[in-house]
Amino acid sequence: MDEANARLSEGWEFRVTRLSEEFTLEDWRNTHPKGIAFADLNGNGALRFLSPQDEPRDGDGIRLLALVPGRADRTGA
Repeated sequence: MDEANARLSEGWEFRVTRLSEEFTLEDWRNTHPKGIAFADLNGNGALRFLSPQDEPRDGDGIRLLALVPGRADRTGA
């Protein structure tokens, strides 16, 4: 939790991303290489919190809850 608090103080943001056939977990990882996945939510509403050892679920309709660098950090602005 200390890591999350430190990231938030640095301007990181919690984001929810819906995975699909067009935008997979691998695509998310390539887009957010520093991102930290905290939970995933399936289409039935089952929320699963992730430990550092857990692999997020991948697939159409999975929502990934993650802490990622703020927009300015992602765009280089």
